[in-house]
Parts: sequence; structure tokens; C-alpha cells
Amino acid sequence: MRPLALITTLGCLTACLSGALSPVGFKRGCETDSDCQSNEICFPDGCGDPGQGLVVEVTPNARAGLQAQDVAITALTASFDLQLSSATSVTGELQKVDGATLQPVLYTDQVTVRASGESVLIPGVVRTYQTTVPTMNMSKGTFELFVGSGRYSVSALATDKSIPAATQTNVVLDPGDQHFLRFDFLVPLSLSGRLLKRVIPGTPDLQLPPTQVAMDIQAFDPISGSPLSQRSNVSSGFPASTGDFVLSLSPDATSLSSISLVASPREATALVPTKTFTISWPFTDTVTLELGDYGDSLPQLSGSVLDANGAPVAGASVTFEGAVGGGGVFVSRTVTTDARGGYLVDLLPSPLAGSYDLTVVPPASSSAGILRIPVRAQAVVGSAPRLSPSTVTCPARVLATGVLLRPDFTPASGVPVTAIAVDSLDDRPLPVEPTTTTTASDGSYSLLLDPAVYRLEFVPGQPLPMRARLATIGSSIDVDAGVGLLPVDLKTFTLLNGRTLSGTVTTNVATPLSPVYKEAATATMRFFRVSPVGGKQSSLLLGEAVTDEHGRYSVVLPAH
Repeated sequence: MRPLALITTLGCLTACLSGALSPVGFKRGCETDSDCQSNEICFPDGCGDPGQGLVVEVTPNARAGLQAQDVAITALTASFDLQLSSATSVTGELQKVDGATLQPVLYTDQVTVRASGESVLIPGVVRTYQTTVPTMNMSKGTFELFVGSGRYSVSALATDKSIPAATQTNVVLDPGDQHFLRFDFLVPLSLSGRLLKRVIPGTPDLQLPPTQVAMDIQAFDPISGSPLSQRSNVSSGFPASTGDFVLSLSPDATSLSSISLVASPREATALVPTKTFTISWPFTDTVTLELGDYGDSLPQLSGSVLDANGAPVAGASVTFEGAVGGGGVFVSRTVTTDARGGYLVDLLPSPLAGSYDLTVVPPASSSAGILRIPVRAQAVVGSAPRLSPSTVTCPARVLATGVLLRPDFTPASGVPVTAIAVDSLDDRPLPVEPTTTTTASDGSYSLLLDPAVYRLEFVPGQPLPMRARLATIGSSIDVDAGVGLLPVDLKTFTLLNGRTLSGTVTTNVATPLSPVYKEAATATMRFFRVSPVGGKQSSLLLGEAVTDEHGRYSVVLPAH
């Protein structure tokens, strides 16, 4: 996990990438502060007044239910006190329809309530909260979930698999809101069927259910991807398994022309594919689903990974994903190369006209870059199964160099530099781990990076504020074909003078009508600049702070 000072919420930052980029990756119209007006500075998303469009996210005490609250800063002064609202929560009641009377009654069995959404004021800040209704409340059929301010989709998921999830969307909560919801577990539709591995024609046909591994099945809306049922068992993984299942569907399924049924192994590492079936309305009484002949497992296939110089790449993550026989999709477990660059992996055989996508992600410290290449897994008569090709070569990462200066144009030495990938240039996955380094005594720094668009963060520490820029590394040249990319000159970048913003944070610990404010100790604060980019609002992190035991904070923000 990255230190708090380096955490960055990218928000809709990648929206600005739709604008044209210069050879070193700046959005046109703003490469340095000199390109901007006197009251503006150059942000990664263009010129802007550093005192405008600011929003602060404050989390007073998550353990006590005081989750994130967002406050727009309309007037920025040297001293800025924040008086926060009481806890924001979703409360509600759980009901079901009594099968005998068809009347609603309280639902008193165990339920998990989950809220998934994002901040309204800070684009791209995602928030998810969850609670399981405690035993003391089950008899009351009620729940309470503390959340941060934002817009949410709230779902209630019963432990009873025969009850489909109930969901309410577009639930907007301002700081301090107590929003009431009633969830009705309606009488579900019933869909029964049988999942088979394959059918061997005959008189009668021989039906072979999947008995080697435990399998589950779940129904989804094919357009929105929303679940229409809970994930239900379809095979126990024992020889006696028949593949029979009964799904309880949400009544919402009746408004759809079709639904998707996804059959998947319960354990992600099982050597069985995942397959999606489309069932059109009106549904038949029972459905028969066939995984198809995906073949026998090919255990412990060996391969190796080399860098552009032919040296082994140790510590690289290797994953296979692709279509297999029968039309399903198989994803291997991730394996790691050893000191010799070798690895062993369990796969299913590739179909005659197909292959896996092999993805290799070397460690951030390696000079070898990310590779994605088609590879076939083949069973060979009279010989051991093999990968083709079994040895793959990663392209070299691109050397990016630059110089960082202080506001007085002297070298900025000892400053942490972090490169975070924000957008891809080809079909390679983005690096997950950030790449970090520190500037030398002359302010210079260098990074080995995969081709992508990066956000470069410079965190000099007080009294200077954090600063960031965008850089495009490489291009869509097919580096996998052995075409090397030239080093990238990031040129000179200058840190900014900062303004110190300080104040006290207090929180209402009573009720909205009779507030009692208490100093918020150890509250976390994140300051964002929110501005439109490419027709959409985007957020850029400017600084972070933590309050002391008296609720006081101090943060350095950019100044022009």
C-alpha cells in the first residue's frame, strides 16, 4: 500500500487524454506555467486558478460511523475551519411477501446491506460500504448502514439463496442525511434446469454432468450486468452431482427479452471454464445448459520468460486467459517466474482455432516490460503436453529522464517521484504498481516505464506543495515485434511555491436539531481541484492532511 501522502484519486483524469498530447505528453495549451495567465498555473488538465474549484473530503472517524463528507471551498482564506455534520446513514426496513396471505410481513432472517457509489462533488472518488444486520435487529426487520456522502445503489442480500437481491438506485445522501429505505423481497420467479459438461448422442442420450469441481450459477441482466438472482450451487463436485439447479429470479426479469446465466467454478483456480448462456423470454419450465467438451486438464505446463537481452526475468506474474473447447472461457491462476525465469501452470487445452492470451507483468524494478502474446496449450500424443511458444521475450521498458527544479530554479534534490499509469496506448494491461524514484543532487531523475500515459507526482514536502504532470511514454509501435523505443526526455519541470491552509475540524456528535460539536482528532483530509475536462468534471489531488488531537490541521496547496 502506498503511503498516504502519495495516494491519488485519479477520478476522471483520463478524460483529458482525449485532447491532443505533445511529444512529451502535456495537453496542448499548457506545458509550463508560462503558458498560463498571471492568476493561473499549469495543472495536468490545463491552466487553472489554484484557488478555484476546490473540494475537501474529510473522514472524521470511520470506526465510529463518521464516514467521508465532502465540502466545497467557495472562498479560500489562510484560516479555514470546518464544521462537519453528524453521521450519514441509510436506515430501513426489510419486508417479504407472505406466501399464504400474500401480505407484506417483516423479514427477520440475516441480510447483508451494501451501498456502492461515488462522491457527488469529487468525480471518480468511489465509495463502498457494507453491513450485516446484527442478530439484535433481525427480529425487528430493520437495518442501519453508515456511509459517506454521495450517490449510491443500495442492495439488500438475504442469506436465504431462494430470495433474489432487492436493489434501489440513485440514492443521494448529503452530509448528515439519515435516508430511509424499505426493501421488499418479492415473490420470485422460479427457473429450473440442468448444467451438463456434455451430451453424448445415443438411445437415449448420455448426459454427463460436471462432477469434478463444485459449480455455481447466477442470472444477470445482459444489458446492465445487474444480478437477477443470487449465486446458487449447481454441482457439489462429487460423483453423485446431477447438475440440477433451481434459480429464484427477481420479478424484474419479466421486463427483459432475455437473461444471462453464468456458470462458473466455485474455486477460481479450478480447471473448468466459465460459460455464459443466453435464455430468451418466455422461459421454458426447465433449461438444459451444456459446457461442451473443454478437454482434459494439462497440469504443470512449463514455460520461461526472457528480457530483450535474453536474460531470465525473475519474479514476473504470468496469467493465461482465453476461450476453450465448448465456448467457455478459462482464466488460469497467476504464477510467478523463478530465478531462471521459469514457471509451471495448469491449463485446459486450446481449441483447434484458438489460443490463450498470455500476459507477463515483470516486477517494477525490472528492465523488462509488460508482454501480452497469443500462446497455445496443446496435448501431444505420445509426448508431454506443451506450450507453443514455451519461451517468450519481454520488450525493454522505456527510459524516461527529466530534471526537477525548485521555485527559485535551483535543483530539487531528494524529492520522491512516482509514475502512475492512467491510460493505455495499446492492448497491454496497465502497470498496477506505481514506479518510484528520488531526484539526485542535480534534480535529475530516471524511470523505466512501459508504454502508457502516466501521471507523474512530485512530493517535495513542506513548505512546497505536491505537484503533478502527465507524460506519454512510447507509442503504439509494436514493441512486442522487437522494435525498441527511444528514451523519452521529460525535460525540466519546476515546483511551485505554496500557500499554507490551516484550521480546526469539528464534528456534530448529537442530532441535526440539537447539534453538539466536538474536535475531530486524527481526521483524514484530502484536497481536490475539480474542473471540467473534455466536457466532463474531473478531480486532481492537491494535498492531504491529518488533524491532531485537538482537531487542528495544516496543509500546503499550490499558489500562483
